[in-house]
Amino acid sequence: MFGGDKTNSSVIETQVNQNRIQIQKLEQTMQKANITQEVRATIQQQINVINAEQERLLKLVENENER
Repeated sequence: MFGGDKTNSSVIETQVNQNRIQIQKLEQTMQKANITQEVRATIQQQINVINAEQERLLKLVENENER
């Protein structure tokens, strides 16, 4: 993190965990939705991008907590 701040890293970690729950709900809703495979694939691609960003943020948190 910029300059290091364990309080902020804790906030980010909490938000990432909350985001994971929301992503799971989105995936469940998407499976039940009456949408085309093309739309489903597009949404899944976006979920993959979000998940990758969540992992990047968690790595930042881990690095900050190791300091």
